Amino acid sequence: MNKIIKRLPYGVRSFGKYILELPARTRRKWDYFFAEKIPKEEIVNKLRSLGGKGGSTLFVHSSLERLGFVRGEANTVIDAILEVLGPDGTLVIPVFSWFPPVLRDYVTDKPPVFDCKRSPSGLGKISETFRRRPGVLRSCHPTHSVCAYGPQAKFLVSEHINSKTPFDAFSPYQKLLALNADILCLGVSTQFITFYHVYEDLNPHFPLKVYSDKPIRIGINDAKGKYQIITTYCHREDLAKTRIDHDRRVARRVKKYFQKEGILKEIKVGERWSYLLNTNEVVKTLDAMLKEGQTIYAG
Repeated sequence: MNKIIKRLPYGVRSFGKYILELPARTRRKWDYFFAEKIPKEEIVNKLRSLGGKGGSTLFVHSSLERLGFVRGEANTVIDAILEVLGPDGTLVIPVFSWFPPVLRDYVTDKPPVFDCKRSPSGLGKISETFRRRPGVLRSCHPTHSVCAYGPQAKFLVSEHINSKTPFDAFSPYQKLLALNADILCLGVSTQFITFYHVYEDLNPHFPLKVYSDKPIRIGINDAKGKYQIITTYCHREDLAKTRIDHDRRVARRVKKYFQKEGILKEIKVGERWSYLLNTNEVVKTLDAMLKEGQTIYAG
């Protein structure tokens, strides 16, 4: 059945998905009308209790739906985080918008598969709302772009277009490490932290080959609207199936390491638990795990 669905035109698949999701969306709107809303002040207080601090750089994974019903929705969540960070802090949110179905060259696709200014985020309403905000800058990478706002935004996003792998020294992710940034999982589990891959790029002796053998070429429109062809490596699809974001057993094991090392702070925000970690402490813990023969992959 999945093979048949994949052969359908994109417009047909999109319309079918819309129809199937319509009852759930209608029910959520009905529930939102009657539900008690989470105010901005509550989110601010919870984030400060969790360890959020002014002047820091914060990389945020989030789910508006899992938090519950927030008064003002995505903009309220973003405003709350920015209030905690203050004018000297920098907010960074992933805005992945393109997930290559197969590893091939994409230089002839029209329009280009990635447009730094226009390609929407596929990571939820908070991510997409943040992307559209005035003054927010976006890194130019087709598979793992981020948006940033604050004093460190330009430093973080400016060189991602030069990355040969999504997490190399040109990427915002290694720069987050240099800034000693924190990672906030707001309404989502630590299972989906993208930053894990930084350790794989930093460690030349990492035991698994995480990238495909050959890079792909992609036609893109950069931050200035100029068409360019870039080359980048993508993660192996076969290995990705055994990765933490696809295996809850691995996620539980990694979380236990974080708890054992004392680097994981947690608090309930809205209807879900949220978590705060430091980027450098995550790398140190992943290194300690590897010395015991453990990674973010099953096996």
